[in-house]
Amino acid sequence: QLYKTYKQIEITNEELLKQYKKLKDEQNKLQQLYENMEIEKARLLLKNKELMENNKVNNNIDNNIDDDNLFINKRESRQHIPTISKFKNGDIDKGEELKDNKMIKKDYSSSLIQIEILNNESLRKESLSLLNDNNNGLIKFMKKMVASDVSVNKLWNKIDSNNSGKIGTKKLTKFLSLPVIFYQATQHQKNKENKGTAFRPNVDIKCVEHLSIWIMRLYGTKTEDGSYRIQITKTDFKTKLIEWMTEYIDCNGMNKKK
Repeated sequence: QLYKTYKQIEITNEELLKQYKKLKDEQNKLQQLYENMEIEKARLLLKNKELMENNKVNNNIDNNIDDDNLFINKRESRQHIPTISKFKNGDIDKGEELKDNKMIKKDYSSSLIQIEILNNESLRKESLSLLNDNNNGLIKFMKKMVASDVSVNKLWNKIDSNNSGKIGTKKLTKFLSLPVIFYQATQHQKNKENKGTAFRPNVDIKCVEHLSIWIMRLYGTKTEDGSYRIQITKTDFKTKLIEWMTEYIDCNGMNKKK
């Protein structure tokens, strides 16, 4: 009788051990599940923080594009991008520039002007410096900007108020100058030292002249007089412009088509 009782106790112990192991396995699974959930929670929190930061940047971009009080500091060359507040949407065109408060014209569709700019080493260095500065900060800014249809539409309408859907040769240089202004405005706002101070962009159109002509000569169409013409769409702006800028950096601003 004692032996039988002993055997029953052994069987019971084995069953309890099995149940214990099963419960232990379940506990380990739950622990792993909990750890995975904590990891996922941390990932989601980080993702949410990134989204909030991106939304903040995009909101700043949108606000800056809406800000018609941006103005340009004068340089000794007196060759500047027109003050945005002086123009309605679509009025920044035809290569017009401000000089001594008078409008002068620089015809970027002219073959002579294109060749002169393209062969200007100083202008090439200015465009490269603009794109390389702050670890390609302008390009990173534009990647965020083109991800927002609101920002793209507002910026595009500064040039194309008639909704033609295209920006041509004479408008391209001015168009490329606008993201530079809004990039500067966003950088100004990020700097805590600038809190409460007015934004005064210091942009000379010369910084985008070589880049714009490089784009025209590489991706435009050659005409009978030797000049190049280009028309870019809003889709080109969103999907190709950053690629062109990156290629410009990669080839050090050296044109592949003369």
